[in-house]
Amino acid sequence: MPSLAELQLLFPTLITQPPFPIDSVVFSVDTKRVAIPTHDLTSRESALLAALNGNHDNHNPWYQFLNANAAAPQMTHPVRLIYFTVDFAQAQASSASWLAALQELFTQTVTSYFIDATHGVIIEEEASTNPSLDDLDGMIQTVDGELYTKTSLYVGHFWAVNQQLVAIVHEEQALAAMSHTRPVTTLQHQALRFYTQSHRPTSPILTQLTADLAALDDDYLTIVTTLYNHQGNLSSAAKALYLHRNTLQYRLDKFQDLTGFSLRQMDDLVFCYLLVLHQESTH
Repeated sequence: MPSLAELQLLFPTLITQPPFPIDSVVFSVDTKRVAIPTHDLTSRESALLAALNGNHDNHNPWYQFLNANAAAPQMTHPVRLIYFTVDFAQAQASSASWLAALQELFTQTVTSYFIDATHGVIIEEEASTNPSLDDLDGMIQTVDGELYTKTSLYVGHFWAVNQQLVAIVHEEQALAAMSHTRPVTTLQHQALRFYTQSHRPTSPILTQLTADLAALDDDYLTIVTTLYNHQGNLSSAAKALYLHRNTLQYRLDKFQDLTGFSLRQMDDLVFCYLLVLHQESTH
């Protein structure tokens, strides 16, 4: 596989930071996820990138359907794609053994395959026995604990299997490529970051308020993020922050005095979290 620097010379429009455009080819190089807009690639270049990137599953009918304009597989029930990223740096098993171990924990798996050396998908048919997000978290902890890997998942929605699924999967791949701190993420976790990305850089209001927020103590950024991740629950957020609940209450009061925003109000909390996302994207 060419190096990142070589690819940047060959493809000046190479994108090195998510979120990636929906209409792009996403792949890994030098352990980094990158993308090239589809309109900048010939069909031969797209195929070559897949081959150079170590994709040995391109004959899988689901891969052909989602990436090579093949007919949709015949399915009675909707399916969801679970996108995995796995770190094999300390692994005591091959990638094939790892995937087999993870897939054995599912009851409704249709197929699974690696897209490249560290990324791939599990496709699961909808049923009453589908694992919950907590179940999936436990499953990857089990596999990682046994095989000394480190795994994260992006869990897609259940969708009908038709030609529209191709466009949906491309968007889910872009969502899955975004950096995150949770071991298991979903659309709900990534939506605010992803769907506001194009508007944030051009907003003078967000720019000014983000600068105001950045001028405060860094602890406030952590408080906003933690409180948002705990759905505004003060007790659980205080526990996660290793603060007494009364101490957190005091800091929320001070934050309101400094900014005019009350983090006890969900609308204010969501908006302040948006400011945190804007600051992250500009640094």
